[in-house]
Amino acid sequence: MAFVAQNAGGKFVAWGDKKAKENSYIVKEGENITGKVLKIKDSNTYGKILEVKSKESEEPLIITGTTILIRELGYIKDDKGKFVPSSSVKPVKEGDIIRITFKGMIKTKRGKDAYDLMVEVDR
Repeated sequence: MAFVAQNAGGKFVAWGDKKAKENSYIVKEGENITGKVLKIKDSNTYGKILEVKSKESEEPLIITGTTILIRELGYIKDDKGKFVPSSSVKPVKEGDIIRITFKGMIKTKRGKDAYDLMVEVDR
């Protein structure tokens, strides 16, 4: 028996080029990505991870969650710290066509840098 490395494919999205790793799909400030949500997965590290098929990339785009992104996707944290669908906004689901715009960086209440993202859904 021999172990063989597997790669499910996909390209990670980087918001801006400051923290972009090699082979990332970079979305510059003021730009957006549009695509169909293939999968939404829960993640202990990122809250939610999206896999999006976009015309901009041959490979699926992997988008890791941030607090702002997850809120814009229509999810909130419950009392156990898990992200659940919001009752005030219809959450994004698999199969939806979305556009995520990177508006730039903003400061959080604690003074840290955060990505300012806007999510639009084709309904």
